[in-house]
Amino acid sequence: FLQHVTPDSYIPCLADLCKALWEVMLSYYRTMEWHGKHDSEETAAASEGSNVMSTEETNFDRSYVKKKLEHGLTRIWQDVQLKVKTYLLGTDLSIFKYDDFIFVLDIVSRLMQVGEEFCGSKSEVLQESIRKQSINYFKNHHRIRLDELRMFLENETWELCPVKSNFSILQLHEFKFLEQSRSPSVSPSKQPLVTTSKPMTLFEQYCSAGNPFEIQANHKDEETEDVLASNGYESDEQEKSAYQEYDSDSDVPEELKQDYVDEQTGDVPVKSVSRETLKSRKKSDYSLNKVNAPILTNTTLNVIRLVGE
Repeated sequence: FLQHVTPDSYIPCLADLCKALWEVMLSYYRTMEWHGKHDSEETAAASEGSNVMSTEETNFDRSYVKKKLEHGLTRIWQDVQLKVKTYLLGTDLSIFKYDDFIFVLDIVSRLMQVGEEFCGSKSEVLQESIRKQSINYFKNHHRIRLDELRMFLENETWELCPVKSNFSILQLHEFKFLEQSRSPSVSPSKQPLVTTSKPMTLFEQYCSAGNPFEIQANHKDEETEDVLASNGYESDEQEKSAYQEYDSDSDVPEELKQDYVDEQTGDVPVKSVSRETLKSRKKSDYSLNKVNAPILTNTTLNVIRLVGE
């Protein structure tokens, strides 16, 4: 079966597997919840009666059922771990994109949280499985990134990379996680009083409806980066206006515009400074005046991205 799982279908299949296993555990959780509720009701009703022998037998039966159900918790969770382990180790995750691999880690982490709430397990089987895949993935990931960095260094022309003057590393995809830290902090004296209540477990949240392993449609950040300037300008409109400025002769001295006649020969020479030369000089001066633009190269941007990963 695992041979037919492609990289594109790996995450959806993993999510479907966890959803199916969650339904099994949720049914068992509801069974235990039902017995606990009805045992309390029967205990209250039996305490009003006078048949002591019947009450003792009922309590014995309840205790026996409770122990059997509690013993089944660990057995079911072990089966869940083994099934997910087989799936995790059956595919080489080193070829996955970085965001896809992180999403796999997120699903497994959520599953381990379920195991903690289900039977208090630390999920050693899952931890070992994901540890092996993580070591393999990051060894391959670092090797590829070093090869990529070497390629950049060997081919770098050390020319300015045209980024916008307001460029910030937070605009790069790899640093999106830092945006939350930029939000203004609230002083302790102004923080609202929060009542210390016990957080809801996943079983309590999704007991009636829903599933903790539903894949969100927007789990990937599809936003495109907009950090490069268009031909060195902040926008197409500014670029257009700049070129219009170069085409204008308004700033060209009048003496350079006028033709003059050589008094000795009577010939009319070409203009001492051609229009193209003036445009080239003016464009160069415009670029040099952009003192606010960061000094970056392609290799610099690549190194920054690697740090962000």
